[in-house]
Amino acid sequence: MTSNNTSPTSLPSIQPSRSTRMLTRHQTQTIRFGDGHGVVMRHGLIPAETRWAVVWQGLTASQASQLEVFLAARHGSAAFLWQPPGASASQHFICGEWQITPTSSEYYNVTAQFQRIHQQAG
Repeated sequence: MTSNNTSPTSLPSIQPSRSTRMLTRHQTQTIRFGDGHGVVMRHGLIPAETRWAVVWQGLTASQASQLEVFLAARHGSAAFLWQPPGASASQHFICGEWQITPTSSEYYNVTAQFQRIHQQAG
């Protein structure tokens, strides 16, 4: 399925596992002075980088395939909408890395690294 619409689409509505976790890293720069003192300041326009290690456990082959097809179609650079656990609204993410692990002949676990992106207005 292809689309000429440039607006992000939503991730398939398959609930992730409770082991999904968030990592936030602030971009900082340290300036050191000769007497051992220094100052740490924010670096860059975006105050923090947010990544999610998203985990789905016990998926059927069909569900795992649905996620794989969705992520592969975005080639790691096209944004999609996803609402993280506890968030009040969907946010824009990209995903350049995921893994599918068979846990039996019928079930799979999928893990993916989502990076939040900040859309520019205009």
